[in-house]
Amino acid sequence: MREVCKDCTEKHTAVAYFLLLESLQGYPEHVRLAEDLIGPIENVRDAILRLREILQLKGSRRLKIIGALSEAADECVLEYPDLAEYIRSERLKYTISPSYEIDFDKIEKEIHKCM
Repeated sequence: MREVCKDCTEKHTAVAYFLLLESLQGYPEHVRLAEDLIGPIENVRDAILRLREILQLKGSRRLKIIGALSEAADECVLEYPDLAEYIRSERLKYTISPSYEIDFDKIEKEIHKCM
């Protein structure tokens, strides 16, 4: 059995939040992906509101950044694994040290090189 990881738990909570938001924007299959992270969801809007409360208690901005970077890396990992690894490395540095300044300009340049 895997050890419990606080950082991983926070990341998955933030990712679930973004998946549920996307499910309301034309990606209904994202509800199932969110359920894989947080368990059964009866009402998407209620789940979003509850996750928003959880994220705010834990420092919403920081966790949203972590979740969004995780989603960004997942989005490109199959076609652009080097880009995904770079985004992941930036996320991990920020997770370890919230004062770390993510180089969003470099991320953007790397995206444009690939696409």
